[in-house]
Amino acid sequence: MVNIYNLNTDKIESIVFEILKPFEASLNKKEVLIKPNLLGAYDPEHGATTHPEVVKHIYQQLKMFGANPIGGDSPGGTVTDFEFAASISGLKPACEGNFISLTREVTEVKLPANKKIPSIFISQIFKNAPFIINIPKMKTHTLTTITGAIKNLYGIIPGSLKLKLHSEAPSIEEFSSLLIDILQIRPPDINIMEAITAMEGDGPAHGSIRKTNLILFSTNAVELDAIAAYMMGIEPRNVHHLRIANQRGLGEINPEKIKVTGNLFRIPSFKPPSTYKTFLERTFNRFANIIALTPNINNNICNQCGDCIKNCPKDAISMKEYPLINRIDCISCFVCAENCPEGAIFIPRSIKDEFKSRIKRRMNLK
Repeated sequence: MVNIYNLNTDKIESIVFEILKPFEASLNKKEVLIKPNLLGAYDPEHGATTHPEVVKHIYQQLKMFGANPIGGDSPGGTVTDFEFAASISGLKPACEGNFISLTREVTEVKLPANKKIPSIFISQIFKNAPFIINIPKMKTHTLTTITGAIKNLYGIIPGSLKLKLHSEAPSIEEFSSLLIDILQIRPPDINIMEAITAMEGDGPAHGSIRKTNLILFSTNAVELDAIAAYMMGIEPRNVHHLRIANQRGLGEINPEKIKVTGNLFRIPSFKPPSTYKTFLERTFNRFANIIALTPNINNNICNQCGDCIKNCPKDAISMKEYPLINRIDCISCFVCAENCPEGAIFIPRSIKDEFKSRIKRRMNLK
């Protein structure tokens, strides 16, 4: 079941109260972990992280129910200043300063369903939490199509190991299977998706912001993401990790078969990531390796900081005058674009654009 709340008619605090009230008895005197999306050092208006206003009201309501809440996450890529990211995002103040790096204590867990990656290190704090509230942001994602409740759990992986896992699971199918493996380790008790604004286009860091004024809730992360994908104009069955989750019996992904309360609608003219159709083509096209899209760098925006080089899991980027991507080694994970502070790395919107880009690059080299 998925509940859809409209912030045009209801206040955040009343929505949060309605969501948490049925859990009041089980929350009393319990340690509760709040897991928002702290992608990086972005302010709330950038739309890349969970809005602190929602986190604040959840934190306060938990305290009123007698719980002992604590917030935490592990930013992506090579973010080294956790305190700065937690503060500028507003998430640490939202938790009254009680916000920690989830990966300061890690533990190894087995992945019995994964034939390629037998085990991974995750946050011990997350694994042992008595009660978990997962608070993702409604966003698109150039690799996984959407980032929601399931993808938000990638934050329980230590920052540097996130890059390593991209290298060990380079295909979208392998990486999506890994996401579901992580979900199955410790599914959240509650999932509350913040969509005061939603990110469309080439998310999760530098897409366009849409004012949507929504909050979605479900105890099932798979069904929540399926409804969110549908609202973003994306067919849930075309999202690899949702399809895999459904095949494993973890939740329904057909919106017609999911019980929904509230107004289920498609957000008008919502832009999917530029890679969306390409991933569908990869599923059926035996020439997938030939047509795979690779990132491009806008030298007019690039500040030559080198973050893309540090964040590339395959060491496929080197620095000349500006960063240069090795198209042979690139696995199209788009981690470089996700972690570029200037938004200077972009993805071609079609295979046609990719071919044009390759021709232009070759002409510039002559």
